[in-house]
Amino acid sequence: MVKELKPNQSGYLIIESLMALLLGATIAITFIFSSSSNLTKSTALRQELLIRSIAEERMNLLIENPPTYSERLTLTAEEETIEYKEDDGDPKYNKSYKLRTTYKRFELPGLDQIQGKEEGEDNQDQFSAKIMDNIQKNLKELIWQVQIEVWDPESPESKATLSTLLYNDKAEVKIEAL
Repeated sequence: MVKELKPNQSGYLIIESLMALLLGATIAITFIFSSSSNLTKSTALRQELLIRSIAEERMNLLIENPPTYSERLTLTAEEETIEYKEDDGDPKYNKSYKLRTTYKRFELPGLDQIQGKEEGEDNQDQFSAKIMDNIQKNLKELIWQVQIEVWDPESPESKATLSTLLYNDKAEVKIEAL
């Protein structure tokens, strides 16, 4: 039993087959692209989390064992290279990372800046200015700012920066006569 085709249906099966192939290829390409994109983003996120955890670990060590506070700390930033190895992870993350630690003394703005006055304006309240000066000098010795930066030298765009205030428990509070 042979079925006769009508004249207007002669190429219908070929067009239908091509459309099915086009649809299947579009779905396959979309799936492959999204999978590779997710893998790339997952790898970048893992790198960022690793760098962040190294920075947090160094900050915690610094808080537990603070350095001897002196003016020498503020002169230059300390830079070092850290070799990181994962115990049970992927060996591609076993590499070197750069670490920079920067210390600064805590700077409190002057009384004129807080009150919104210009530097040249007459300050009639000398008592308040003297108290503020004492507070500035003591806080400069008591509180230190520290910033830790960690980055991968091979991809410097992935960088973690943490900063905090450290308390110098060996500093002495000196109150000058008013």
